Amino acid sequence: MKDLKDLTHELDFNLGELSHKKEVLSDIEEKLSLLKQKMEKVDGEANSLEELGVYHREYAIEVRILSELMYHTMRGLENNCEVAHQQHTKIFELVHFEHKKRS
Repeated sequence: MKDLKDLTHELDFNLGELSHKKEVLSDIEEKLSLLKQKMEKVDGEANSLEELGVYHREYAIEVRILSELMYHTMRGLENNCEVAHQQHTKIFELVHFEHKKRS
């Protein structure tokens, strides 16, 4: 079994990864909010179907990119959460074992 020092370093790394992915998700949320505002504005201001089509294509590309980014970020987030949970359990067991050994 790994020692406490190694486990805490690994947990620290995973928590950093989780924090980074949280920032990415926050950025995606902000970008989607801005996209929604732009789409609502265009709906009210577009002068022709052709103009709407151009905007639709632009927005479809943005949504596709954001969707892919969200997918990969969520998969990474799920993995980091699983690993962090396993590390937490190992640290708990190691500390609990050491405490029982000393008692």
